[in-house]
Amino acid sequence: MLHLLKEPGRVYLRHELASAAWPAGVFVDPKTVNVHIGRLRRALTAVAATDPIRTVRGVGYGLCPETEAASDAP
Repeated sequence: MLHLLKEPGRVYLRHELASAAWPAGVFVDPKTVNVHIGRLRRALTAVAATDPIRTVRGVGYGLCPETEAASDAP
């Protein structure tokens, strides 16, 4: 999560997130990143009205800028 917070609005590639979260030399399947993002998303949406994580299919994940997340709220 900290890595996503560094530049809200930026989309991070899955391998960038994996290299930020796991030690060098450890193989991390891209689907592992998906699973962890899913768990993080569930935890955040349990306490927030909107999902702050943006998925860019085939690329990676980023945090929605505050104004974009607020405009998604009903």
